[in-house]
Amino acid sequence: MDVIYGSVPMQHLVGLAALLQARFNTTYDRARTALFFYVAIKYGVKSLRHIRARGTLETFREGWGWLSEVRCR
Repeated sequence: MDVIYGSVPMQHLVGLAALLQARFNTTYDRARTALFFYVAIKYGVKSLRHIRARGTLETFREGWGWLSEVRCR
């Protein structure tokens, strides 16, 4: 058994590092998921307001015009 800093075995340090990494990944995943849903809801509400204000056909025309201007590089 490898010993680091006196009486702390290497296995304990590796286990602690793995635990901290797992907690960080869980927190990171939750934050990433929350951000995704925030952006999706924000743009969803914005789109519904646009449709309600201008109508479905006009919104479709504007979206189609915007898509036709976008060019892949």
